[in-house]
Order: sequence, then structure tokens, then C-alpha cells
Amino acid sequence: MKPMTIQLRLATLLGAAAFLFGGVAAADEIYKVGGSVVSKAAINEASFEQVKYKLPGISVTQTLKADEIATIQWRSIRAHAREGKGLLENGKAKEAVAKLKSFEGEQVRKASDGFGHYLLGLAYVEYAKADPSQLAPAVTALKSSVDQLKAAKKFSFYLPHCTNLLGKAYIDSKQYDKAKTAYDSLQGYGKRWKVRAGLGGARVKLAQGDASAARDEYKRLMSSAGDAELKAEATLGYARAQLGQEQFKGAADTVRSKLLPWTSDRGRNPETATVRFNDLIVEAFLIWGDAERGMKGKENLEWALVRYLRAEATATQGTELGAESLYKAAEVSKELGLDTQAASLREELGQSYPNSSWSKK
Repeated sequence: MKPMTIQLRLATLLGAAAFLFGGVAAADEIYKVGGSVVSKAAINEASFEQVKYKLPGISVTQTLKADEIATIQWRSIRAHAREGKGLLENGKAKEAVAKLKSFEGEQVRKASDGFGHYLLGLAYVEYAKADPSQLAPAVTALKSSVDQLKAAKKFSFYLPHCTNLLGKAYIDSKQYDKAKTAYDSLQGYGKRWKVRAGLGGARVKLAQGDASAARDEYKRLMSSAGDAELKAEATLGYARAQLGQEQFKGAADTVRSKLLPWTSDRGRNPETATVRFNDLIVEAFLIWGDAERGMKGKENLEWALVRYLRAEATATQGTELGAESLYKAAEVSKELGLDTQAASLREELGQSYPNSSWSKK
């Protein structure tokens, strides 16, 4: 059984949760970095600098730094944004793009409008995983959203979120200089976004094949990242860079030394009891499997298969991480001579993830 629903996963990925459990929330909720929640908040301003809100029975407007906020659950979003979000939750990125397309170029008149812009960008990026021809329109839409959010000023909460997505779209498009420019611009949005700027820069170096420089940057970020999620992202980036240098045992050791503390800590530490952190754990198992596979011995391949299957069991149903896990498990099964199991896993991949790029390999 999958540990978390796609709805909950999507809410966390977006950096702003709306309708977390399928119903309309009674009021806005602000989820702070570290796990605490401000409930029943009526948000009247949400910029990349600060969020202003009122609480029931209190006339004074209260303020939080935007950098202290992990997610926001909005009281309401527009109908087509809600429908597009539902399509994304069900793995229908192409249909979500069609539903959300009206946000492209549209003025941001309130903070929750920015959520719609971000939904569109995420839908495009997800769609492009299955159809790379969508990368160009993804870049166009995200550039437009960034421009609209810059103009919105006090409703610009999603500006760094969309900029971060734009950097990813540029990397996937192999436009590395533009990706670096996008990531560098994140440094002006607060401490956590400065770390994300560094993570993005390291990601560019790794994509360009400079695993050594990427590893050095990830190592620096491992010690400077302020919260558990960012430290985990830096650690996994470091392990990926080790893979890029064919330091397979080192990559396995990096993941092994961190993975068990992360999994045992979940449920006690609100910083790690999130869906994004669940995805990071899945990525850790995938990296561990890749490292074992790189060492090539029969026993290593058997352990790689175990790691991939564990990744698939942990992944949220319907996600690319789950599809990648099944694909790699099938490949290793074939390498081990387990042809019947490999065929069964390939069949499951096609049935469970029919629209995934991993199903088309």
C-alpha cells in the first residue's frame, strides 16, 4: 500500500497546498518551515518577501517572512485551477496543461492566482517528461508567469517557485547558461532560496558533466543548508555527483549513512514527516540501487534489485519516481537472468504508468 496519496504529494510539491484531502478548507492555512501550522488565517497579501494575514477575532494584521513558509493551503482557487490540479493529481499532465492554459499571460490579481500560474508550469514540466517537445512551451509559459508575478509585487509569493521551475525546464532543454541565470536570481528571495540557488547551480554543473565541481558545491551546501529537506537534497546531489565520477561505493555509503536516520526520524520530526521528504527517500533508494548496479557483481545486482523494489514500494502511486523504480527493477531482473520476473515488471510498468516516459523506453 502506498504511504501517501497523490493529492497530498502534489500539494507539497507545489509549495502551496489547496484541498489537501479532497475537501475545501474552512480558511487559509500556513505551513511553516519546521512543521508548525497557522490555522484559520485570512491571507490578504502574499509576496515573495512576506505574507500578511488576520486571525478570527483579532483585528491586527500579522506578518510572516515568506522564507519561513513551507506551504499554503488556500481557502479557494478558481474552478479551472481546481480542475487542472485534479488532473495533475491523477497523472494527466497533458490534460492539465489544456485546462490551465488560460493562466498563461494572465495578470495576477490576488495571491492564489499565482498558484494557478505555478500549476501550469508544473503541468508543462511533468508533460515534458513524456513528451520532450513540450519543453519549449513550458519555458515560454514559465517566463510569462515569472513576468506576471514580478509585476504583481504584493501577490508575488510564487515568483521564486516559478523561477525554480524555469531553471529545471532550461536544464531539461540543455540551455545551461539560462538555467544558471534563473537559479542565480533565487538568491534575492531569502535564506532558503539562496540554498536552492546553490542546489540549482550544482545541478547545472552535473548536467554539463562536471561531476567534480558539482560534488564540491553539494558538499558545501550539506553543511550550510538550514533545514532537513534542503540538507537531504544536498546530500542526494552529492551522491549523484559521486555516481557521475563512478565512485559507486562512495555513493552507496553516502546514501546508506543518511537513509536510515531519515526513515527512523520520520513521524517524530515534523520537518521530515512531509511528502516531499518521502520523495527524497525514494530518490535515495534509486541512487543506492544505481550505485550497487555500478559495482556490477552478481550480489551487487541482487542488492540493486532490492533497492529498486523498495523505492517503488515507497513511491506515491502514479509518479515518475515509481515508474523509474519499476523500469530499473525490470532491467536488473533481466541482467540477473530472471526473465519471467522482468517481463512481469515490464507489464506492471505499462499498466500502472501508461503515460510515463519510462514505459516508452
